[in-house]
Amino acid sequence: MNSILMISLHGYVSEEPELGKPDTGGQVVYVLELADRFSRLGRRVDLITRRFEDQPEYDDVNDNYKVWRIPFSGKKFIRKEDMHDHLNLFVTNCLSAIKKNNKQYDIVYSHYWDAGWAGQKIAEELGIPHVHTPHSLGWWKQHSMGADMSEIDMEKKYRFKERIRKEYFVYQMCSKVIATTIPQVELLTQHYDVLDRNAAMIPPGIDENRFFPLPSAEVDRLREKYDLQPSDVLTLGRMAHNKGYDLLIHALPTLFELVPEARLVAAIGGSSSKQDKEGVANLKNKRKNWV
Repeated sequence: MNSILMISLHGYVSEEPELGKPDTGGQVVYVLELADRFSRLGRRVDLITRRFEDQPEYDDVNDNYKVWRIPFSGKKFIRKEDMHDHLNLFVTNCLSAIKKNNKQYDIVYSHYWDAGWAGQKIAEELGIPHVHTPHSLGWWKQHSMGADMSEIDMEKKYRFKERIRKEYFVYQMCSKVIATTIPQVELLTQHYDVLDRNAAMIPPGIDENRFFPLPSAEVDRLREKYDLQPSDVLTLGRMAHNKGYDLLIHALPTLFELVPEARLVAAIGGSSSKQDKEGVANLKNKRKNWV
């Protein structure tokens, strides 16, 4: 049986994740679903994450798969942008726990730059391959946010220079980088010097047991309940620049030309009321300029 050490450090990673909490969204769902699928294919999976607050050490998901939390740097939540300062301690604690529990793995599979940097160190120490999925790229995020804040403020909040250096190290040293889109592969080869043979693309799938077409009667009921018309455009998600709400607003004049009765219905928000208010105000200002 192949044994996989998966690493996803930030956010609230658990068998039943608290979606909507800081740094806990699509990536966490992706990692959990992937670990579960590996386990159902007969692989043994330990998904390692950070233990903080009052979380248990383990979530035993099934006979082949568990979430294993390794404590480091206290019990308070650490946002992903600040993981730089704690990764060495995680590597030390993780290797110690692996040795103490006499664990054996065939491969390390890490997610996001923080787990990627730590995963590379752990894989080297264990003498096994390391596969990494970035989920997002520091170079792209830095350049896509360029108009939203000054370079000094952006660097202070997101520490892009340090992140990109760590990403470059991971992508050059790991056995394979698995991206989720073709444009991401192109960014890896153009801006991180990843060789074509060392990068691959596997698109995310969907859980067809959870997401499926609704009967027309149910669609009509939901439209009536939420006052949605067939020509409405519905967008929902947390307030973040990289979600592309500004691009959607920028497209509205063309939409209204083609479908005059169309409306944009935006359900945007998250756990930060300050960020939500500032983001919505910024979108409203852009709407005045574009629409």
